[in-house]
Order: sequence, then C-alpha cells, then structure tokens
Amino acid sequence: KNVKSLEKKLVLKKIKSLLEDESIKKVGQNIKYDSIILKNNGIDINPVEDTMLLSYVLDAGNNRHNMDTLSELHLAHKPISYKDLVGSGKNKLNFSEINLKKATEYAAEDADVTLRLYELFSEMVNKEKLNKIYEIFEKPMIKILAFMEIEGVKIDSQFLKILSSKFEKKIKEIQKEVFKISKKEFNI
Repeated sequence: KNVKSLEKKLVLKKIKSLLEDESIKKVGQNIKYDSIILKNNGIDINPVEDTMLLSYVLDAGNNRHNMDTLSELHLAHKPISYKDLVGSGKNKLNFSEINLKKATEYAAEDADVTLRLYELFSEMVNKEKLNKIYEIFEKPMIKILAFMEIEGVKIDSQFLKILSSKFEKKIKEIQKEVFKISKKEFNI
C-alpha cells in the first residue's frame, strides 16, 4: 500500500530551524541544488559541506563526480539509482508517487553514502593538504552560484557583440601570422 507523503508546509516548518542552525554542519552531494530548492521555500541552509566539490578538489578530471560513481569507486557500493526508483519516459513517476518504504530506503541510502563519502574525502583533503583550495576557492562557489541561479544574471548583449567582433578580428590576425610563419594555409 502506498502511504501518503507528509505535508510540505509542515515538513518545511519542522526542518527550518535545524537547517539554518549555524552550529550544525549540513553535508550534501551537489548541495547547491538543495540550497536553491530550500531557498525558494524560505530556508537559508548554513553551514554546508559538499562531497561533489571535495571529490573535484581531489580528482578534478579523473572521473565523474556524481554520487553513484563516487560510491562505487570509493566505497565499493552500488546505490539504488534514481532512474530505477522513478522509471523513465512516459512511465516516469514523480518522487511523491513512490511507495514511502522504497522512497525512505532510497533517501536513507543516499544520506548514508553522502556522509561516508564526506568523511573519506575530508580525511583525504586534509592528508593531501588541499583544505585551502576547497575552503577558499570551491566551497564559497556554492552560495555564489546558487545566488546567480536564483536571481539570474544581467547580460549586456551590445557589449558582447562588440567583444565578439574584436575577438574575431584578433583571431584572423593571429591566423594570418600562423600561415605566414608556416608558409601554408591549413585548418588551425
């Protein structure tokens, strides 16, 4: 039997003080996404840690940084995939339509894996003395990018057209110089 989900307003009211409590660290995988959802519901989550960013600091281009990949790679555990839970295509369900027992199992595993990755990656970042890169460069980007996604960014399209024209002119000059040096034309 599919148990009805909890009322959104009630849940948000109950978790708000916990998520905004500065003395409680919140750990997530791509926590920027969660912070945007919560901000749109009147919750300013703080402080935060992000396993995806920690992974990126440790292994920037070596693998994908999604939770399933990281779990298999670092914990030797294949988690329940979101796609397997909700399906795909025309049969895809909304998460709120998933059986509460299955949804709970998925969410609990997700939280457990994220915490285990955080503990592992934090230790590795400390050991490899990469703390400053994470703390100074990566972590502040969570709030900055979330703010930009929520508020949007203003673009000066006229300035971009002028800039594009300048770049095009400069590229043609460089291309001519390359052809002059090489004494032949080719696809650069």
